[in-house]
Amino acid sequence: MPCTVQLRVELRAISGKLLGCVQVSAEEKAGTLKQRLLHSLGSVEPRQITGRLGLVHGLHTLPDNSRLGDCSANTCEESDSSDISLTLVCASPSDLACRLKSLGMVDIADSVFQKEHELSVRTQPQAAALAAALPNAKRVQLVAWLVQSCKAVHVNCSIIYGAVLTLDRYLAVGQSEPDDLFELALAAVCSEMKLQDGELGKPGWRRILLLLNRGRKLLPDILKAETKILTRLNFEVGVPTSLSFLEGLAVRLTKPDGSFGDKQAALRAGLARLLLEMALYDPNLQYGYPPAILAAGALGVSQFAVGPADMENRPEESHRFDEFAWLESEHDALLDDLSSYCPWTPERDTTLRRCQQQLLDTWQELNCCSGPHSCFYHLTAQYHAHRWAAELRGVELMACELLDLCPNMASRRFSTVHFPA
Repeated sequence: MPCTVQLRVELRAISGKLLGCVQVSAEEKAGTLKQRLLHSLGSVEPRQITGRLGLVHGLHTLPDNSRLGDCSANTCEESDSSDISLTLVCASPSDLACRLKSLGMVDIADSVFQKEHELSVRTQPQAAALAAALPNAKRVQLVAWLVQSCKAVHVNCSIIYGAVLTLDRYLAVGQSEPDDLFELALAAVCSEMKLQDGELGKPGWRRILLLLNRGRKLLPDILKAETKILTRLNFEVGVPTSLSFLEGLAVRLTKPDGSFGDKQAALRAGLARLLLEMALYDPNLQYGYPPAILAAGALGVSQFAVGPADMENRPEESHRFDEFAWLESEHDALLDDLSSYCPWTPERDTTLRRCQQQLLDTWQELNCCSGPHSCFYHLTAQYHAHRWAAELRGVELMACELLDLCPNMASRRFSTVHFPA
């Protein structure tokens, strides 16, 4: 039977409980009905909540511009009633978004997080394509030079990660080894520095290039190489890196002023950064997972390695239980924060577990100074320098405190959480 002009809408909770009924016009839009519902609830600022309020019909969420009469037409095909049954869903901002309340970004934070994740996955190079373009041994040397040289002239780590990603994307698209890798590496750094020039202070990108170059390449040649990179990548640069996501996920370890509240939090952030830098040298690890999951994996492994604070001061009989409860709680919090970036990723927990296992295996090889990762000796050496602690904002640490963390202990706690007896 044809649908009438006036429709009766049943609003139900996710549980199926009837919340109420309203009369609507067949031409009324879902967004208008949401506004009416918000006003009826007495919301002070309905515009802030509208984006989080959803109406679900059957298995589909109604867009704000959809006609309610269309829902009735579908219902009429299956029954003699023109009533519409809608499920009302009100989703709150994620905990990660709520931590940005002081910046006034709560309402848009989750959308930005998800767009960053989508962009990072879409632009991520394939490890196989990269291996076809450049032998891994040569890439390790290139990345090692890039990281150490940039750190020697105090280039921000976000620029280093961005330059490595830009260079890998360029090589993976071409799938053939270029003639001058040094020139391309300088061009990738140049491009990233221009995007973040405010971080460099007075020297500027030209001064930094001069320090890195040491007169071996002319600036016009570097800029021509930069043009080649940008053209091949369709000028899509400045995409989020694993370090970008780590900085977002690590917000829960900081106080409102951005500093770390204790040594435990600083150690977890410091080790996570070390693990991410370790992954830079292994394309199968670096690009085997979405950047957000790789960052969460590094933070999770650091959580297993550092463990809860003050455990030695607790009674022995409650030590094991308290440790497991803390590890499980922190793991759940990490998964919740990760869902802010990739809520629709299937088997997110399983993928994170595989990533953490691979990071632990790689760390074991590094710690034993054997296997394909023995070339990473400089990773530990640089953490003996004093300036790394300055990046941990507010907590003074000795480098040995970070280097004394044990991958064996991390592996045991990893098994306790993921494979409880």
